[in-house]
Amino acid sequence: MISPSRFGLTGSASLKPSHPIYKPEFWDKTQELDQWTNKYDPVMTCQPLGLPRQGTPNRIIQTPTDIIFFYGGSSDYGGGNFEYRDIPTDGRARQKTVEDFYYGLPIGKWEGDTLVIDSTNFNDATWFGRGGLLHSADLHIVEKLTRKGDEIVYQMTIEDPDDLIEPWVMPDRILRVRPGLPSTFSLGGAGERAAGRGPWGLWHGSAVPEGRQGGGYHHADADADRALVHVEGRYIGAFLAVALLWSFMAIGAGTRPELSGVFRALALASGL
Repeated sequence: MISPSRFGLTGSASLKPSHPIYKPEFWDKTQELDQWTNKYDPVMTCQPLGLPRQGTPNRIIQTPTDIIFFYGGSSDYGGGNFEYRDIPTDGRARQKTVEDFYYGLPIGKWEGDTLVIDSTNFNDATWFGRGGLLHSADLHIVEKLTRKGDEIVYQMTIEDPDDLIEPWVMPDRILRVRPGLPSTFSLGGAGERAAGRGPWGLWHGSAVPEGRQGGGYHHADADADRALVHVEGRYIGAFLAVALLWSFMAIGAGTRPELSGVFRALALASGL
């Protein structure tokens, strides 16, 4: 999924635009960061993407005490690792700590058949998305996931009283089940959740079978975005390979003239 950014801010052309509204004192700062994205964007130093930039989870696993979100890599072109979040749902209190986290410190609870995730204790090292969309360490995110048939409605509200004028309510996203194993679903209530069989149609805490294709939930636009990233990556790799080959040929021809004919032959053979 493409990062929330000035190019739409939702990661999908099919969703209406949504923008965080910054306080006036941060307008110049966000524009400066936008203009110098290649220098200041945390993705350029391989830091975790954080939320909401990491996108929606690729896999969701439920146990009697927690829910785990697994995220795929390259969710923001070159950035994004295979991250995960462990969200307690057994009623425990949030850990009291001054430590901060890239993905916050989440606590989950059930409101009927809706999973509500409340996250605090973020660090300020991530961006909401491309375009210099910074945030403070007082970031507070509430996520709601509601099962409707073979879909999950994913909602997110972002609060940052230090930087934003008002809460940023992102457009609803739909997570759809992929075909393939495991393909059975439970609509279960509280009793099934207590037994580790949630209303999500998940893996009930078991490992993913080796070589399994499909299964789980994914964002409706994720596959197309990953295909775009793959194609762009191939073109970039080809360009870099050609540039490197030309560099070696130029250096070799300059230092050892007797090899210039060899390099010319290589150039012709490679179509250069």
